[in-house]
Amino acid sequence: MDFAPTPPSPTGSIEIEKTMEAQADRLCGLDEDSQISQVRKQFLVDKFLQHSAEVLQMCYKCFQRFGPDSVFFRVTGSPDPVVFSKGDPNENYDVIIDFDVLNNDPQTQEAKLRQLTELTAMDRTGRININALLDAAATSIDPVLADRILQPTEVAQQEVVKQVTDDLSKIFAGIEMPARPNGAQIALQIINQYASQPDIAARLQSDENFAARIQKYTAQYTFQLQQQQNAQIGRIGTEPAQVGDIQTQ
Repeated sequence: MDFAPTPPSPTGSIEIEKTMEAQADRLCGLDEDSQISQVRKQFLVDKFLQHSAEVLQMCYKCFQRFGPDSVFFRVTGSPDPVVFSKGDPNENYDVIIDFDVLNNDPQTQEAKLRQLTELTAMDRTGRININALLDAAATSIDPVLADRILQPTEVAQQEVVKQVTDDLSKIFAGIEMPARPNGAQIALQIINQYASQPDIAARLQSDENFAARIQKYTAQYTFQLQQQQNAQIGRIGTEPAQVGDIQTQ
């Protein structure tokens, strides 16, 4: 008994599949050649985040009425812990979640950070928070790594002070130490204060080896500052303006 022959595959199946995929991409904003691709993606993301905000708002209302009096937690990107109190259960809060789809474009992010960095040359009154700019740049590169490597300014300064004083103690004991990779300005201030002490100044005059170690250690930090100034000179054409030891540019 013979069976009917198997019908051939439709020759237009591949073209139909590509056409349907292209239509789906256009609907979702995934057609990168389209001029309104970013607009479509932003619309879909905003729609999803608006729904998420409403869910979070309802969760918060439930927390206000049934949750504990306070919650201790940490926020990604913030090194300091937070204690959150639920407050009055009759209070109402607006929950807003925003996300710019252009943040997923590495070239766009790089251009944004470069423009913000260039703005620092125009800042004459200190309105730009350099530490906040550093946090934003590191977070845009990798928020997880930024959370691990960035530390509060006060902690960083205390760490530099501890490291430099430890180095100076070893240098005093006859051990030559290299400069740390950062914190040159703070380090030079500590070294100058250290060298101005009467007993240290006397030993610098009498002990050539000790003086040579201190001078080499100081020269390395001075070179770090010069490298930073050279980068600024390359941007503005001259040395930064300053009054005494304080830069005004």
